[in-house]
Amino acid sequence: MKNNPLPEIPLAGAVSRTVFQQTLACAVTCSGRGLHSGQEVHVRFVPAQANTGIRFRRVDHPEAMDIPALAEYVIHTERTTVLGLEGQSVATVEHSLAALWAMEIDNAVVEIDGPEMPIFDGSSKVYIETLQAAGIQKQQEERRYLTIAEPLTVMDSKRSSVVVASPSEQFGLECRIDFQSKQVPGGKFLLRDSQQFIAELAHARTFVFFHELEYLLDQGLIKGGDLDCALVFAEHPVPEQKMQRLRSRFGAEKLSGNSIGLLNSGLPRFSDEPLRHKVLDACGDLALVGRRIKGFISVDRPGHSINVAFARKLRELYGHD
Repeated sequence: MKNNPLPEIPLAGAVSRTVFQQTLACAVTCSGRGLHSGQEVHVRFVPAQANTGIRFRRVDHPEAMDIPALAEYVIHTERTTVLGLEGQSVATVEHSLAALWAMEIDNAVVEIDGPEMPIFDGSSKVYIETLQAAGIQKQQEERRYLTIAEPLTVMDSKRSSVVVASPSEQFGLECRIDFQSKQVPGGKFLLRDSQQFIAELAHARTFVFFHELEYLLDQGLIKGGDLDCALVFAEHPVPEQKMQRLRSRFGAEKLSGNSIGLLNSGLPRFSDEPLRHKVLDACGDLALVGRRIKGFISVDRPGHSINVAFARKLRELYGHD
């Protein structure tokens, strides 16, 4: 896998600028259904003191505790990232964490009255809009960074996933996908900063292949999912009986009438929307490092498992908060 670190551009006479930590200017709320649980939940993003980091709090528990948004508190990575501590957990945290990263919020408490963060439209769009409505408050403490000091490789042979990281004063995240599918072509995307995330990634929705969707339906999962919050791709013609099942579950008006390719009636938001969503997920998972990263990261076949494994490795190498 080729590693292409971002070029360093020296600035003559440049003076280093102190960057301060940030939190929300006020508390802000949003509500929605969890993708897998189907449960309606209410979320409240609350300002927090400097050096708090991001924490999730299950306020529906009589003894609610804060679950730090750090890699060592991840208890599950199959199709979603789940944080847990002493029997309390919060699922599907990656989209909200990506939004907090993009808004450059260092400290906040995320209060939730259920087991899973809302899926909304399957992207980070609503989370970004919610946080933008709150506004940003600069704090007195300097921002802390995790600086990658030497090359690092983390592999997951089971999923053929690889992460290669190298030193760089600038942040860079390059992701490549290859599903060996005509319907979801391979490609790569380079993310350089948070503003690019908001403009080019925040709206990218999650996606699933039909055979995966069928399995999830059979298992009684995705109770809160529909064709508004995920793109569904069929690599082979779907039999009419199975198409009828989708019509009954999601509504005929949400299906394109195709039995192969994109089954949604609406158009993708981007020609490479699945790739962009993979980058979105990676941003959310890498936020579990607990600090903004200085370094160039290249991920081949990203997924929650390899993303979180890499975040854990960084914390092992460069210390815990």
